[in-house]
Amino acid sequence: YGGNIEQVPRLSTGILELDLAIGGGFPYGRITEIFGPESAGKTNLVLGGIREAQRADPKMKQVFLDVEGTWDPIWAALWGIDVSRVFVIRPDFAEQTSDAMQLFITADDVNFIAVDSLGAMSPKGEVEDDSTKQHYGGAAKPIKRMTQKTVTELNRRRNAGVPAPVVIWINQTRANFDAGLYGNPEKTTGGNSPKFAYSLRLRAYSANIIDTKISKTLPVQKDVSILVKKHKVPVTALAVKYKLTVQPYKDLQIGEVDSWHTVENILKSQGVLTQLPKGKGWSMYGEDYKVLKDIRQKFRD
Repeated sequence: YGGNIEQVPRLSTGILELDLAIGGGFPYGRITEIFGPESAGKTNLVLGGIREAQRADPKMKQVFLDVEGTWDPIWAALWGIDVSRVFVIRPDFAEQTSDAMQLFITADDVNFIAVDSLGAMSPKGEVEDDSTKQHYGGAAKPIKRMTQKTVTELNRRRNAGVPAPVVIWINQTRANFDAGLYGNPEKTTGGNSPKFAYSLRLRAYSANIIDTKISKTLPVQKDVSILVKKHKVPVTALAVKYKLTVQPYKDLQIGEVDSWHTVENILKSQGVLTQLPKGKGWSMYGEDYKVLKDIRQKFRD
């Protein structure tokens, strides 16, 4: 980017490749939407954000609005999360989700709030009515109100110079039967109104990577692709790929990404990592190494 652009405070995602692509991480005081099909790695992205939020400030708390009822404290702990510092709220209705968002976004000891997910939010009237009654677009209204309240409070805190939390909303994709032959075949829950409030929209895809020596059915890693569908904050790329570890594999723990190749390319481009004459090895910061493997191990350590 050229010119003068506001530098928005960021929280690292815990994934170097993604941080580089989206300008440093999830923006504080803004709404980020992560959407995609099932098993795309959306919740895992949020777990990585919670872990980094705890590392960023050990005194702060994090909030997980578990609309789907899928919060797994054991899996979260494997990600390196201190689950005792996470407020897990399970709303019954969409209206309760909106109220909880309004409550925690005004708290001074919360630096991360996530909703999982907008697609599972149902208004009270829709849940309590019998199944013969038809409801169309019922979730859009409470989601719109939640969006308006959230944006208003985030703006108020920024204008007052008060730190605001990272806000991430997970959403689900739906088939858009009105798209016709050439329209977009997918849509997200909540209508079009909330999209204008998002400062960052990330579309997640993933595919399983299976090592048959370990398991013929369970993946060891996820081949994740992230597309930046919208950004009101500076970014440096609109697409990024990485391999996320989902069970211990090749010295990598759950939630880790081997970012050495990315670091290696950066060091070479900046002239920090250079090859010694006649292929005798590599030099970095005045220290010589026989092979890149030695530098990689030092980087991981």
